[in-house]
Amino acid sequence: MKVINILAFILIFIIVMPIIATMIPTGPVKFMTVTGNSMEPTITESNIIVVNTLETQPNVGDIVSYYHIFGKNQRYIVTHRVVKVVDEGYITQGDAYTKPDGYTVAPEDLVGTLFF
Repeated sequence: MKVINILAFILIFIIVMPIIATMIPTGPVKFMTVTGNSMEPTITESNIIVVNTLETQPNVGDIVSYYHIFGKNQRYIVTHRVVKVVDEGYITQGDAYTKPDGYTVAPEDLVGTLFF
């Protein structure tokens, strides 16, 4: 019976801890769960990523998370790779795509740079 209790605890720990980690404010780092496949194969759906919110001046090649509005005021966090730095901000692209995103990410929309 003890073995079953230990296994149940381990299983709950493995399932619950990542969920809790994405919900707790953690200071300069932000834990997020990936919900799409635009960054495959580098980052896959359901991966948990850690974003450094203090790093808001990325270089070409860095993976960044940023706010973007889709449709009518539906604001989401997107995580894509910086492919070009321009005066207005950053041009990004998902690794799974062949073309850059059709918009420029303003510096004030950056959440941070991928840490892990």
